[in-house]
Amino acid sequence: VLSKYSVSQLYSIVMAEDEKSMSSVSGVGKKTAQRLILELKSVFAKDKGFVPSDAPASLPFGAVATPSDTSLDDARAALLSMGFSPQEAELALEGFDGSMRVEDLLAGALKRLGMDA
Repeated sequence: VLSKYSVSQLYSIVMAEDEKSMSSVSGVGKKTAQRLILELKSVFAKDKGFVPSDAPASLPFGAVATPSDTSLDDARAALLSMGFSPQEAELALEGFDGSMRVEDLLAGALKRLGMDA
């Protein structure tokens, strides 16, 4: 999903419950899209760090917008959404340049965490 959408775009898709956009991702059908939206919505509601700075003023769940436009912030949010702890995400991203693409950051971070990217 993150190879097609940025974290900000994913946030918007999830909050709008846009199954059509979610199911346009390769390998994601209608039922999987519904489940992803349901599960990610609760994750986004619990952790305000996922709220993009360009989110609409009337954010659901009383969320407060925080800046998260950098590639490092997007990669960190992606790792957290995968179930890694904040400490693991920080260690995995330590030393990476924020000017890198999110996909490259994630690949490097997952290798550091012992996952095949």
